[in-house]
Amino acid sequence: MATVKIILDKKKSNQRQDGSFPIKLKVQKEGKHLPINSKKYALIEQWDEDKFNKKFKNYKRENNKLRKKLVIAETLIQDYENEIHS
Repeated sequence: MATVKIILDKKKSNQRQDGSFPIKLKVQKEGKHLPINSKKYALIEQWDEDKFNKKFKNYKRENNKLRKKLVIAETLIQDYENEIHS
């Protein structure tokens, strides 16, 4: 079964000029992963393990948006896997 996580992609090559990094959904299955860009960015100090912290403006609303994207991704993966195994 595939898993989905929300991550801050801290690769130096992905860092923007303002110092922020992209937030991505990381889909992982059998040791392979596929990063999906959320089109959101955060500074390292604005990010906790899997969500924006209080240093990010409107962090509660933005965390809700990220959770919705996560739920959509998990639902799509589950539906796809159910279709394959039925």
